[in-house]
Amino acid sequence: MSIFSQARWLTKPVGNNAFSWERRLQAQSSMKLWIPPVQTLDCPNFECGDACVFEDEDEHGVLQSCAGLRFLVRTQWESRPMVIVDNHNFVLPFWGEALAQGRISRGIPLLHLDQHKDMRRPERLFDGCAEDFLGDAREAAVQALEH
Repeated sequence: MSIFSQARWLTKPVGNNAFSWERRLQAQSSMKLWIPPVQTLDCPNFECGDACVFEDEDEHGVLQSCAGLRFLVRTQWESRPMVIVDNHNFVLPFWGEALAQGRISRGIPLLHLDQHKDMRRPERLFDGCAEDFLGDAREAAVQALEH
């Protein structure tokens, strides 16, 4: 069973919900982000949802609340499994699932399309140790999905 089989609200300052937490408190934001469920579709139907899936300040300090997909989409393209998500960190569990099921192996190239501005300097720069970086990402994903 996928961790995305049921929709849920992310209500604690973990994962994407940690971005601009203090600023969002001051702005009296709802302080929660929607994590949509996944649907398996033969012909992907991308429906926009109404709930906020990401909220952060832009490069001008203006708080931006962004709606996303109504459903995450699991489909196939030319017989290849494909998952379409609106928050790129949501792909981590799907990659782990594919690895556990033997559909991918360690060290293969993965295609990750991403279109957004990275608006700020990260808290910690990548120091060349991928295991440290991936460990942090795994920990953040687990914390976000447990709450």
